[in-house]
Amino acid sequence: MNFAHIQGLMLAALLLVGSRSTCQQVEWIKQIGGAFDEAVSDICYDTAGNLYMTGSLGAGGTVDGHSFSVNGTRDSFLAKFNAAMEYQWAITFGGAILPPTPNEREGGTVVKFNPVSGQIILGGLYADNGNGVVFGPGMILNGGGMFVAGYDTDGICQWVRSVPGGGAQDMVIDGGGNIYVQGFYEFSQFGYMVKYSSGGDELWYRDLGQWIVSAAWVADDDGTLAMVFSAYDGTTLIGTSIQPSTGAYSNPLFARMDTSATQLNGYKLMGTDSLGTFHALSMLGDGTFITSGGYRQNLFLPWDTLVAASGATQPVLARLDSAGTPIWLQD
Repeated sequence: MNFAHIQGLMLAALLLVGSRSTCQQVEWIKQIGGAFDEAVSDICYDTAGNLYMTGSLGAGGTVDGHSFSVNGTRDSFLAKFNAAMEYQWAITFGGAILPPTPNEREGGTVVKFNPVSGQIILGGLYADNGNGVVFGPGMILNGGGMFVAGYDTDGICQWVRSVPGGGAQDMVIDGGGNIYVQGFYEFSQFGYMVKYSSGGDELWYRDLGQWIVSAAWVADDDGTLAMVFSAYDGTTLIGTSIQPSTGAYSNPLFARMDTSATQLNGYKLMGTDSLGTFHALSMLGDGTFITSGGYRQNLFLPWDTLVAASGATQPVLARLDSAGTPIWLQD
């Protein structure tokens, strides 16, 4: 999952031009505001260049100056801007936890455009112990957990699915328009994946293993799924136990599996003596990958050892080959 949390009155997105220049120019900026800790969690583009943004909105919240009511203390939102970054529309939806609590866990966490169905696919968290969360006519969820919903480009919900007790972490859409959503049960520390058709029909549900946290995914052209996340003591992935390196709390990990999520095709750990993580992943046209994350103390590479400043988490950007071996890494 790619995300940025900025609390209070929050800068939702900005675009810089003139990247080769010593002085970059802000081309546009959008603002989200409210009474609680608003967050933009993800953005995506459709084929016409329209931008879609999701996250959470607190009471009294605004999206680019447009005010919205919130059920409870926090709701999910989905907003659309055209290619010129002009506001088109925004919607909010959510439940209410009674009595009210500032810890209400609701929000969109991941959004993707599905070029096969032409829909905007949104995943996130819902919570309600009142009248339910209304996504559209006849589409109401009660209780709490993970939601996955398909919207047309006018913001009208076409379908919604749920996994009670779970929460969406990331999503990938393959060339056939099939939707893979990876989630996590917070209280059991167990990860899972659900596959939906392009029209939202559930095709299967799979338990992935323990401590599948902050994972990011891509679908490869050869019929596999690639992922990165943090491997902790006790992490398992499709029946395989993955142990951190000696002295480490967590290690950055790259793994590949088949698209039925039943066979692990291989994985690669990057060694550290403290903690490390990968949390974003993109695939390049040559089959290699770009990932980002961070580490503390020492990060061990095949050709070098990187040292972080004392007590600091050092961000990293890396290019990996198809097996997850680092080609280069910058910190």
